[in-house]
Amino acid sequence: MLWIGGDGERISLREGTCDVVWLSTVIDHIPDLARGAAELRRVLRPQGRVLIRDAFADRLDGISLFRFFPEARRVMEATGLRLEEAIDAFSGEGLESLQTVDQLTAPTLQAFNERVSWQADSSLRSISDEAFNRGMDAIRKAMRREKSPTPVVGRLDLLVFEA
Repeated sequence: MLWIGGDGERISLREGTCDVVWLSTVIDHIPDLARGAAELRRVLRPQGRVLIRDAFADRLDGISLFRFFPEARRVMEATGLRLEEAIDAFSGEGLESLQTVDQLTAPTLQAFNERVSWQADSSLRSISDEAFNRGMDAIRKAMRREKSPTPVVGRLDLLVFEA
């Protein structure tokens, strides 16, 4: 397996060098998704696959973060990438499957609280400090109500395209 950092619209690999491309919660950060999709097609071998794991603005139920930060959900619904837009960008590929997959967001609410406090999730950067603090308070309140530590599980969509 090879990991390469860089720009989704200009991938520094030769044509036809990848069997699989894995994009996890990043396609909304590619300014020109159609151009990014074309670049991914360029680096894929024939019958290669593009796997996209993400949250789409029109399919946000089950996202753990939004349980505590409804303002972030509203921003995502208004400005985020929709499922159909992602599918359209990869229209040169055949959509092989679309499924919703559960993921362990954090092993406990306390771990979730610590992770969220970093504000690393881009959807949290678009809400006010007051909204962020309300969300953090809601997490801490849920932690106090919790009788035994339980994992925080969220849902994301997984799209698989064949080149």
